[in-house]
Amino acid sequence: MPNFLIYARPYENQNDKTIYPQLKVNAANQFKFYTPYPYFASHLYEKPFPRFKGGSRESTANEHLARARRVVLFTDITKLKPMNFSKHYYGKLGDRVYKVGDCDHLSNWKSSRGTKFILNESYHAHPDYMLKLAAEGLIAIELPTAISPYCGRWDPTPGAKPWTTSFLICDADGADELDNLIWTINIRMEDDKFHGGSIEVNLIPAWNSLEGVSYVK
Repeated sequence: MPNFLIYARPYENQNDKTIYPQLKVNAANQFKFYTPYPYFASHLYEKPFPRFKGGSRESTANEHLARARRVVLFTDITKLKPMNFSKHYYGKLGDRVYKVGDCDHLSNWKSSRGTKFILNESYHAHPDYMLKLAAEGLIAIELPTAISPYCGRWDPTPGAKPWTTSFLICDADGADELDNLIWTINIRMEDDKFHGGSIEVNLIPAWNSLEGVSYVK
């Protein structure tokens, strides 16, 4: 597995020292594999940021690095590939998702079998959102918070709830793949049941955990 560092923008602390925040991750792929997810690499880098003063905050860096950890987790657990938007490839599916409404922070994904998925991470999803999707021949699952990539505004408070909800959507014809993803996600989220067995346990941290983040002066 690739073991690499992800770098956020530096910031100045209260003592006017420049801090260089970074995240160590164990991933199934290299940094560039995850960059089509539009909120992964817009403020993050695979190389140390050049010397820099001002322009960012500790909370911003923490938000971006925690999000990067969740993007890697979601991608590696589901084995879905983040894709750049293509109207030819995603246009029809995207039009149906937009018709349902409540769209925010959309991203495009593809399975190894070529099934197309759209991830909608909305601040204001309708209570009947799943039913509205079904009326358009679409199905979806709501992702567990700990592996929901976006999660919205940063809140480091233990037990805090994220501001967004993540729905993984596909055409109803992809029901078997979506069922397999549900099974895969549930097994990984409940892996603490394997304590004491022969399976190595890697418990998934909370969505706003700063596990793996360090601050270099």
